[in-house]
Amino acid sequence: MVLFNGGRMKIIFARHGETRENNEKITQGWKDVDLSELGVIQARKTAERLKDESIDFIYSSDLKRAANTAKEILKLQKSSKLILDKRLREQSKGIYEGQPVKTSQKEIDKLGIPWREFKPEGGESYYEVLYRVSEFYDFLKQEHKKGTIAVISHGGPLSLIIAYINKEKLENHTKYLHKNAAITIIELDCKGNAEIKELNSTEHLK
Repeated sequence: MVLFNGGRMKIIFARHGETRENNEKITQGWKDVDLSELGVIQARKTAERLKDESIDFIYSSDLKRAANTAKEILKLQKSSKLILDKRLREQSKGIYEGQPVKTSQKEIDKLGIPWREFKPEGGESYYEVLYRVSEFYDFLKQEHKKGTIAVISHGGPLSLIIAYINKEKLENHTKYLHKNAAITIIELDCKGNAEIKELNSTEHLK
């Protein structure tokens, strides 16, 4: 267990539990799917892992797979408040939502452009996702000066936030991709400088 060491604030990032679509490699995006049976178990294990953290606020994507993960965490927090925030949503995949992941990849290959520059019809580019999640992170630092905050989101947005925190280029974000229900913990000092204490941890799921 990582304990708060007197820094200004601790932020716990967690990806939602597994969905059927995750398991079957179906594109989700803003498609509002729920957790699978395994996903519910993962969410409860995540809640158990965090039960001693004294979380003040839980911010979550409003999509069900994230919000229901957050609600499991909330059950074991005596004085926490849950806030749903659309800025934490997964990338909107537009016309590819509900289709196999390989479908959009074929289109990217056909266009011959980097995946980060691809904007699905009716959806968002990764640059647009980076803009909204970095805005959220900056808001979080301004809104909360101390305590412990949990952030429940999706694979893409979480990897982009961590890359942003580390001042890395967007194209490097893939090394921070979180597994389902994985946890990353950062601590911020009084100047807002962040230090990663745990990264993409899944020990609690074993």
